Amino acid sequence: MQPAVYTALALAVMLVSGNNLSACVSTAVGARAITMRRAQLLGGVGYSLGITLQGRSMTRAVHLLLPVASEALILEVFAVTVIIFILGKLTRASISLTMSLVGVLIGASLSSGVAIDRRIVIETVAMWFITPIAAALTAYIAVKANAINAARNPWRRLVVIRLILVILSFTSAYTLGTNTLGFLVALSGYTSTSLIIGVVSAFLGAIALSRGEIRRVGAELYSLRYTPALVTLLSTTLLVEAATLLGAPLSNTQALSSGVFGAALGYRFKYLDIKPFIIIVAGWIITPLLSLGLGYIINIPAH
Repeated sequence: MQPAVYTALALAVMLVSGNNLSACVSTAVGARAITMRRAQLLGGVGYSLGITLQGRSMTRAVHLLLPVASEALILEVFAVTVIIFILGKLTRASISLTMSLVGVLIGASLSSGVAIDRRIVIETVAMWFITPIAAALTAYIAVKANAINAARNPWRRLVVIRLILVILSFTSAYTLGTNTLGFLVALSGYTSTSLIIGVVSAFLGAIALSRGEIRRVGAELYSLRYTPALVTLLSTTLLVEAATLLGAPLSNTQALSSGVFGAALGYRFKYLDIKPFIIIVAGWIITPLLSLGLGYIINIPAH
């Protein structure tokens, strides 16, 4: 494997791990259940274990979406994915790297004239539809149930919830490592070298690139109160883990955003601004289609 591919892998993993850690640990940090530094370390450990223990399961999706790939094409796929990710950050548009990567792979395969396994495409797209609905519905029900059942011992309940938030922060980072980061490592072949690069880059990204996002997202999730935020994290973890077991790429931020929306609905629009969620959903539609087109274009010279 060319050094350029490993460099692209390291960059992609660092960007994703740093940006997406906020979705895993922000609630726990906002609730002061754990410090910023410890949350970053917790996320790094979760990432590394996820990549190492279950990341290989994502090789199935890579092989089915991109059956034939040269090192040059893999490098181009990484480059396009990173560019889309950076553009999304600069424009503050809702960009899912997982959706983007899947779109690029499908586009590159179509351009090569290689037959793609339709089942993996159907499974992946189905998960993209099912996940937002399941996450939003779960969070909505949790908010309503929390409003009906008042705690007899609120202080004890608070301590327990804070502890659970820390645990779920770790499991959420773990599932992100297994799915999204594992997908990136699998794209480079999931060799011992790429695995080491993925783990090290995930740690570096979690430590060096996550602080600002954790503070911003933490304020948003913390406003949901403890119970709905907890349920949102739990549903995100379970849904992403289910997708990993199926070998389907799934964005944890998609599940999280849907959970936040469902919780906001449960509060009878008290915390709900519908415009950001419309932009997010539009991003879920535009991102894979745009990435598919770019993936098709970058592979045209291969003919």
